[in-house]
Amino acid sequence: MKLFYFVVVSLILISCNGNTTSSTDTKKTTSTSNSTSGTDTYFNFSVDDGKEQNIKTDDVLTTLQPAIGTTEPAVFKIFAGNSPNTHVMLLIPQDVSKPCTTPTGAPLNDKLFGSAIAQGSVSLQDYPEKNFVWNSYDGVYDNVARPDAVVITASEKVGENYYITGAINAIVKDPNQKKEHTVVGKFRVVSDDFK
Repeated sequence: MKLFYFVVVSLILISCNGNTTSSTDTKKTTSTSNSTSGTDTYFNFSVDDGKEQNIKTDDVLTTLQPAIGTTEPAVFKIFAGNSPNTHVMLLIPQDVSKPCTTPTGAPLNDKLFGSAIAQGSVSLQDYPEKNFVWNSYDGVYDNVARPDAVVITASEKVGENYYITGAINAIVKDPNQKKEHTVVGKFRVVSDDFK
């Protein structure tokens, strides 16, 4: 019986030690540089050619919303930053495992994008203060989609993850369409959503 307890305690200690090392190694691989290979990540953007905002890698979240039937494509989403600070949301209804480009938006029931970007592919939130939202497309007021709002320039598979590199260049407008801002940026994010 003592041998049984010894084996169980040993296995627990070994597994705990292994997990601690693994999580420490993962944290060491991220940085805020603008590299395009390896495991470095970053998300930088500016509004109206102003001061560049560097979002900490811990404040960048990616998700993959699965396709819905044949009319709604899968949508890769990037959330960069946290409220009440200015933050950006990107919607990419494309296969980001390879280079692609997404316009500022598309009308409802679009043949290629469904309704995924009917309110825009780029959203600037809590700018210049909390509760202000600026979107890159609105089918009611502005139904002209502009190309290359979000461009995926590279996608590299490293182990189980994809490292996705891209750029943002979009004009976002307020809901009343009276003001607009230009959002420009670069990013390299990591995603395990493709498992």
